[in-house]
Amino acid sequence: MQNPAFFQAAETFKKIRAPFFQRQSLVNEFESFVSFEKHCYSIWAMYQQATVGNINVPILQLTFESKTTWMTNMEVGCGRGYMETKRITTEEAEKEFVRLVNNLEKNLETLKNEWRKTCSNEDGYGGSQPN
Repeated sequence: MQNPAFFQAAETFKKIRAPFFQRQSLVNEFESFVSFEKHCYSIWAMYQQATVGNINVPILQLTFESKTTWMTNMEVGCGRGYMETKRITTEEAEKEFVRLVNNLEKNLETLKNEWRKTCSNEDGYGGSQPN
């Protein structure tokens, strides 16, 4: 049985993720969304393990680097995250999910600043800007 702390953490995670998801189509915001999603591989994996249990996700083996996209990179990352949690019980996964979400909530502003620095150029904007 899932505990109330798990449900609270799931709601908190939804609230944290919503602005990233909603703003992904805006200029220079997509990179932040991708950075957020990459950071959350382990959180997604713990959620999956706590709610579904063991799953088998095939790891994509792409031979042509030029054919990979951000989506295939996310699929590979999530697949690896799921495979790493395979032998964790649902109770342990719930506790770890709560811990990871609380840690994300606590460090979110620092992470956002790091992602902005990573995605920005010397003008302070990510990507090219119109004249």
